[in-house]
Amino acid sequence: MEFYEPAPLAVGYGNETREWFVEKWDALLDTIGDDQETLYVWVLTFYTNAIYWILGGLFVLMDLTEWPKFMRKYKNQPGMNEPLDWEKFKKVYENGPEVRANDL
Repeated sequence: MEFYEPAPLAVGYGNETREWFVEKWDALLDTIGDDQETLYVWVLTFYTNAIYWILGGLFVLMDLTEWPKFMRKYKNQPGMNEPLDWEKFKKVYENGPEVRANDL
């Protein structure tokens, strides 16, 4: 399978930067393969879900510990559930498998 050859990423900085990105992309393809279904369905699904759960986990951590302070300005409802009650969190966490099954 042939892939589109991108234009140089950093024209003003020489080819070293471009070569670095091409090497990393080739290493990724060597690891996961170049099957289009794998790349565009499974890898992107994993990537999207990983970002969602990592960022969501950071906000849960912030609600539980009130740390880091600089992220509080990004909350949708500042002041709500700060700090989050551990008993409420445990109850939500215990019901998590049923909620996640509904997402499927």
